[in-house]
Order: sequence, then structure tokens, then C-alpha cells
Amino acid sequence: MVTADLYMPTKGVIDSARAQYDGISMRSISAYLPGSDQAINRDDASCRGLHR
Repeated sequence: MVTADLYMPTKGVIDSARAQYDGISMRSISAYLPGSDQAINRDDASCRGLHR
């Protein structure tokens, strides 16, 4: 399986980070949703061409 790097949004973002190690990309985003007055966190992971 091969995927692209995870997109890092900037609009409405409080804090964000992305790290890559051994073909795995992880992203963490904290954002504010003004319509519901909520601060949310989202974590994602993506694998890039893991071969054994």
C-alpha cells in the first residue's frame, strides 16, 4: 500500500504536528469550531510503501 503525505490544514487550527518514521506518517491537529464553540483534536496515521 502506498499513500501520500498527510495534508496539514492551517485555517481554524490551534496547534498541529506531523512526524514521519520508517514509512509511517502521523498527524495531530487541534482546532476550534466556532459554530458549536468546541475545541477538537484529531489524530491520523498513514503508511507509505511498507515492504517486508
